[in-house]
Amino acid sequence: WEAYQAVNRKFAQAVAEETGGGKVLVFIQDYHFALLPKYLLELGVKGTLIHFWHIPWPSHEAFRICPYSREILEGMLANDLIGFQIRHFCNNFIECVEKELEARHDTERFSIVYNRKHTLIKPFPISVDYRAISEASSSESTVNLREALSKGYRLRNKRIVLGVDRVDYSKGILERLKAFEIFLDRNPGVRGKVVLVQIGVKSRIHVSAYKELNERIEETVESLNWKYEEGDWSPVIYMNTGLSHEKLHALYGMADVMLVSSLHDGMNLVAKEFVSARNDLRGVLMLSKFTGAAREFTEALLINPYDAGETANILSEALSMPEEEQARRMRAMRQTLEEHNIYDWACDLITAIHRIK
Repeated sequence: WEAYQAVNRKFAQAVAEETGGGKVLVFIQDYHFALLPKYLLELGVKGTLIHFWHIPWPSHEAFRICPYSREILEGMLANDLIGFQIRHFCNNFIECVEKELEARHDTERFSIVYNRKHTLIKPFPISVDYRAISEASSSESTVNLREALSKGYRLRNKRIVLGVDRVDYSKGILERLKAFEIFLDRNPGVRGKVVLVQIGVKSRIHVSAYKELNERIEETVESLNWKYEEGDWSPVIYMNTGLSHEKLHALYGMADVMLVSSLHDGMNLVAKEFVSARNDLRGVLMLSKFTGAAREFTEALLINPYDAGETANILSEALSMPEEEQARRMRAMRQTLEEHNIYDWACDLITAIHRIK
């Protein structure tokens, strides 16, 4: 906590020095800087403070265990505008304020008044550069790369289930592997024909919990491959490294099923990248209902990642879905992204700021 305060003060001092006393717009990103807005006001920074919170905001039942809950909320309420991914997270934040602080909630404006300062609370679902990903995925180099990857990993004539994640306990990778094991047990006829390609980008391995998670994933993959492999077929291909955008776009285009099994996720842009990459209107998105993206992609096959048996059953459904049904669902999700891409997200934020000013 002392380190967190010190870092926030350091950033506040840097911002104050750069502004030079003039009126400014300060755009603050994510959970690293919950205290920064209040520190900026204490240093006399004038202007508009906007804060976008990328991860889920917890319910009050979870939030109240934090020993510094009051300080975090007071820091956040120094903003003029706080943006969350979905309305549910806005509601959670407002509930926490109402139960932890003596603040007034304006239900019509979705704003909070605390210490005579108004803070607007609004959802701004983040998105991706739909057009750029769509165009890059159909380029000649990406098509050639698909062929190279298919040959290099012996994926020709195989059905591909794809997972793309940073290795984090919130992404549900172990739950995904368990569901895939059940799928193989229940459907012995698919062995040799279906491969789970899992991209697991290592992160924070100096933290013991993350290091242990990496080890558990690698052990589980090894166990699955030992249990089921036949000839030159292994059920799981695990790549524990970061990939270039071009390789990711190629894999998105190769996948029969994109499996997103996050246990908790603010949005999950992998799901949106996959949909953006599918110009061919093929492929099925299996999406955890605990992601922000599930609120927009109602045409995806929604799953509860905690229920491995249900996920296995839905995977069978996804792999047998007719092409016409795939196209109908994919077309609807692509239209959602076309109408709300990353530039629309930025425009919505700017518009909200303009209204405040």
